[in-house]
Amino acid sequence: MDSQETLKFSVLSGVRTMNEVFPLEGVAEAYERMISGKARSRIVLTTGG
Repeated sequence: MDSQETLKFSVLSGVRTMNEVFPLEGVAEAYERMISGKARSRIVLTTGG
């Protein structure tokens, strides 16, 4: 129930996630940013499809 209320609040108030998007081929760079603490948002890997 809490998760549903949180999602409703996000939609109503316009809250958006901040993402750093990397192609799957860039997994090493994404991992390094995450481990080193340089990532300031969510790291997201994308596939070609």
